[in-house]
Amino acid sequence: MREFDEIRLAQERELYLLSGATGQLGLSILRHWPRKECTIMPLPREAFDLSRPDCLAPILEHYARGAQEYKRITLIHAAAYTNVELAEQYPEEVRVINTQAVEVLAKTCARLGIRMIQISTDYVFDGTYDRPYPVDYPCHPISVYGTTKWLAEEAVKREMERGSYSIVRTSWLYSCYIPNNFLMKLVMTVPQKRVWGIVEDQIGAPTSTISLARSLYQLVQKEELPPIVHLTNRGETSWYGFAKAIFERISVGYPIEVSPIRTGDFPTRAQRPLNSRLELTDLDPLHPISTWKEGVDEVFEELYPIWRLAQNLSARYPTLESPFDPCLNLRPTFSNSLPNEEVLYRRALSKLQACNSFWDLLKVILKD
Repeated sequence: MREFDEIRLAQERELYLLSGATGQLGLSILRHWPRKECTIMPLPREAFDLSRPDCLAPILEHYARGAQEYKRITLIHAAAYTNVELAEQYPEEVRVINTQAVEVLAKTCARLGIRMIQISTDYVFDGTYDRPYPVDYPCHPISVYGTTKWLAEEAVKREMERGSYSIVRTSWLYSCYIPNNFLMKLVMTVPQKRVWGIVEDQIGAPTSTISLARSLYQLVQKEELPPIVHLTNRGETSWYGFAKAIFERISVGYPIEVSPIRTGDFPTRAQRPLNSRLELTDLDPLHPISTWKEGVDEVFEELYPIWRLAQNLSARYPTLESPFDPCLNLRPTFSNSLPNEEVLYRRALSKLQACNSFWDLLKVILKD
């Protein structure tokens, strides 16, 4: 009877194949989707290698054969080459990962009857429009990264039937799960730098990957997927405004000076859109996505126990160096969604031997 109950339960559930499971959006999905209501299968990065598109179809075929009892299978494609600056130096490598691999995935999903969520970007636009971009506005990317993501969108639309895919454009993603995003770079380097110049003429919506993950769960509940959606936190600001909101939530024992600068004052290889605002898609009017300031608050609620964990572990295990400066101080929060500090600490100790750095350890903890 138990075996039949398990089969019946699977038939009522959906299977979600997740690429990019160790990235900030993938970790947010693993942390914040209701795992009792859905089955998420992280695709191993070593095997699911986007730089080798020929290996991707057999992997999807393998999972499709082993998941025939599920109601439906959806691929959440959250992996990509996202270093906008390096993309200008290695355009062919980026094209293979961001465009060619996506075309293979779209063709395979269409053949196997797998739905697909393709994560895209505000960089498909040139930033010259003077209002938030609607979903049907013509794309005009101005960087290698933006071009490869736009071509990926075109491949998905070309290869898959309408209703079986969604292209999800978002902007300015950040979290506290990895060190290489705008918020964490500021948090981790501010103790060594008192004076900051931050760009103020690029406008967009900083988007917490926690907020985006929750909106994606709303999206995948739909029987027929909308072809293109725009999902960001509500509201708008500049990188300067975003930085000020971050600095308001941390303390280093002395005043932090933040000055606005122009894009031209900070030359980069890649061109960036000055207007990254996206006209939001309203998936659930009763549960709208939070504002960008609420998103910052939510990430700091999760960051506090992570910061405390790093302090406690480095005090007991000096070889596991904390990534946070000793001068950094965060305000305690009382509603964070991570486990309490004691539970988090015990979980970390059980995984300690298998990890080489604090960030590797954190990924293992968050994926459990």
